Amino acid sequence: MKIGIAICTFNRIETLLQTLNKIQIYTKSSHDLIVIDDGSCDGTVDELKKIGVKFLSCRNRGIAWNKNRAIFYLKNFTKSDVIIVFEDDTFPIEPYWEDRWVKGILLWGHINLSARHWGIAGCHDEDGSAERPFKSHHVSAQCAGFSSECIDYVGYMDSRFRSYGMEHVEHTNRMLKAGYGGELLNDTKRQIYYLIDSPMEILFRDTSVGLDNESRDKSIAKNMEIFLQIQNDKIRRDPWINDEEMCVFLSEYNKFREKELYFSIKNSEGLILCFDSVYNKIIFLPLGDMFPLGRFQKILCHYDGRKLSLYTKIKYQINYLKFSSLSNVDIDSKEISPEKKLEFDVILDKKKGMYLVFNGLYASCEKNNSNLFTLNRKIPLEWECFYFCCFENT
Repeated sequence: MKIGIAICTFNRIETLLQTLNKIQIYTKSSHDLIVIDDGSCDGTVDELKKIGVKFLSCRNRGIAWNKNRAIFYLKNFTKSDVIIVFEDDTFPIEPYWEDRWVKGILLWGHINLSARHWGIAGCHDEDGSAERPFKSHHVSAQCAGFSSECIDYVGYMDSRFRSYGMEHVEHTNRMLKAGYGGELLNDTKRQIYYLIDSPMEILFRDTSVGLDNESRDKSIAKNMEIFLQIQNDKIRRDPWINDEEMCVFLSEYNKFREKELYFSIKNSEGLILCFDSVYNKIIFLPLGDMFPLGRFQKILCHYDGRKLSLYTKIKYQINYLKFSSLSNVDIDSKEISPEKKLEFDVILDKKKGMYLVFNGLYASCEKNNSNLFTLNRKIPLEWECFYFCCFENT
């Protein structure tokens, strides 16, 4: 049996290092450990490199997306049978803490933390053990456990939740509907969550999610709207809601894959981004998957979790591309080092598609100028929304 442990973090390096140290000290079972960083800018990555801890650091996309990264990695890359996900301000304070969690996960499929300051959560005949977990109408997200089986059936947190609030509750409610981690009371239509009494400490902070109080309240209110809208959707969810999110999510794991994923880009009319070797231009053409030899090449894009770059591939060799100007985009792939390659920010649309941004300018398909790929808009128009297509392994 394999145990996988992930710590999800954002901009709290001192707290993270304390949590990481406690987990390493008090976890006595063999396990895989990874830190999942949601785009911290406080030196988190440098510190993790310094101490040699395995980590994945990608662009900030919110709690639901980041916890999905953690679950996905432990299920698909380490093949963990039991998955335990910590928030970075929660850590064990006694040895062998994991024994109760492993047993609870194997018994119930999904289990949550009963913080000790909660007492017995209003229950009288349970002791918080794996066999007799506390039963509560309330659930917290500081530490949660999942079996590989329950992820197969229920899936991941809904990526429509952004920032903070309700993502864990909605995910756990779907677990309960599938028979994992609690009960549904038909007479009252309320949930009963199974909670483990575990020797954990939770560090409470004024900026516990990296947001001020006003921003946090707005985030919770927005996510509550989403919660009410999707509560009757199908139980099982992928970590993404469309192809663009899927490509971004899977590309974040390129560093762990034997082969990296590359993609092509098409616009809203189905024209594919390619390279015109005669005029040395990036242009959109209606070529589909059938590209003529010689003049035109399909351009590949690579996403590393933070930036998207454009490439051409000649005889299995990847050439970096950059713009010689911003208003009229040419290609110069000669003697361009990886450090000088052009890198876009990816902004996913709320419903479908994505925008590509470089230094505040949006990439565009100029319909009135031979469908050239340009960078000259500060505000995107409808046809600046692009889509991934034609997946390739390199």
